[in-house]
Amino acid sequence: MSKTGTYLGGSTILGWSGAPRSAARKRSGGKGLLAREVEAHEPTLQRSEHMPPPGPAPVHARKPSAPKPAQKKKPISAAELVHFSFGGRSKDRVLDDLEPIVWKLAENGFRKPADVARLLNKQGVKTACGEQWSTQLAWRLLDLLFERRRQRRAARPSKAPATPRAPSTSKAPLSSEEIARRLSALGRVARSD
Repeated sequence: MSKTGTYLGGSTILGWSGAPRSAARKRSGGKGLLAREVEAHEPTLQRSEHMPPPGPAPVHARKPSAPKPAQKKKPISAAELVHFSFGGRSKDRVLDDLEPIVWKLAENGFRKPADVARLLNKQGVKTACGEQWSTQLAWRLLDLLFERRRQRRAARPSKAPATPRAPSTSKAPLSSEEIARRLSALGRVARSD
């Protein structure tokens, strides 16, 4: 048995330097190296252009991606609007009826349009025209409800900022009695008189 070349490791033939692969396969019966050949030949690893350099793997910084442009909402079509206002029921009336149901679903973790549509259908809730909910209609419903919530919050009067306390005009240091009085008011210190 000739020991020409250098074995590059493993239980199968990765490659031999100096010896053709076909000769190595013939010696091993085409199934890789025999155990005695692996033990008899001391493995020495040679550097290859396909091998990574020694040491820790290089950290490649990801190139920051450009922000995605905001998608414009398509206006609700007449065919979809029929599902939200039909006959004597206005869109606001339908949304008033559905809002507590949808917010309850959202509290329980069902926020995706497919989940909302599935659960509304399971509960027997129909659209204004009596149809079952589709994912697209549930998406429109959620959009209308969130838009309605935004409008309500915008119309709500904003809280007036709290009036700051006027700083004490005296710059004199506090006495120990005044400090004890203030701390007892906070419940930190009990005064004993």
